[in-house]
Amino acid sequence: MKRVTALAVVLLSAVLGGTAATAPVAAAGTAIIRGTVHNATTDRPEAGVPIELVRIGPQGTEPAGRTRSDAAGRFAFAGLDAGRYLVSARHQGISYAAHAVIEAASAEVTVRVYDAAATVPLRMTLLGVAAEVRPGYARITEVVHLHNATTRTFLGDLAFPLPADARFVVFGDGLHRPRVTEAGIQDRLIVRPGGHQLTYQYAMRGAGTIGLHRRLPLPADRVELFVSAPAEARSPRLQPLPSVVEDGVVYSRASARDVPPGELLLEIAGVPSAGLWRAPLAAGVLAALLVAGLLAAVARAGS
Repeated sequence: MKRVTALAVVLLSAVLGGTAATAPVAAAGTAIIRGTVHNATTDRPEAGVPIELVRIGPQGTEPAGRTRSDAAGRFAFAGLDAGRYLVSARHQGISYAAHAVIEAASAEVTVRVYDAAATVPLRMTLLGVAAEVRPGYARITEVVHLHNATTRTFLGDLAFPLPADARFVVFGDGLHRPRVTEAGIQDRLIVRPGGHQLTYQYAMRGAGTIGLHRRLPLPADRVELFVSAPAEARSPRLQPLPSVVEDGVVYSRASARDVPPGELLLEIAGVPSAGLWRAPLAAGVLAALLVAGLLAAVARAGS
């Protein structure tokens, strides 16, 4: 397994500006973007913030300028063509961004930044586990949704526990600088206010019953476990639910709400045996299908 396909896009936006559609288009190289860096933690303008401007065109992106916010948090980029731009500000080592669209002579944009801290409380709104079962092993994809309800950015170490015998761990989107330790996946994570999603994948060898037990580091609003037939999802903490079908594959399902931190027992029962266990092949597309099916089933059964 070499990668996990991206599962979601986090839109860092505050698309402001532009005038009515009937306004004249700016002449080439005469438009201006004016903006302010606003610290949403202190509710004040932020001075001295490095800012970069990137133009987003049909051929990709290209640098369009650099500056710093002044004492009132203001900045400006002049001599621009009409089009779409990304304005990024770096505060306390963390990047924040907003989009600006120039249709006439100018555009206005506000980039919101947040103070960082390692003591920001986080909550796990979803732990989704999708298992594809094969003779002698199971391939597991996990999706974690974190929520930061504060006006500070979390910047600190977090561990996402893995089953004791997890092998061939693959990191997906949402992780910063992950590494595998005895505690599981350890990462110095950045979680801005709002939602944050991360994914990872691993394999488990076994037959009959494979345990996916772990210790939750955070409370979880919802835990969802999907297992491809003929195996079944089992857990004393989760309630069995009707099977779902995604892309022609039948998945047994178990679910729980308001799961506290601590021990969480998860199992896959009915794994066929195999005489020789081979390392799982690359499964980027499979991971995307599993997680897409997982999230779609959760959305359909959200009541």
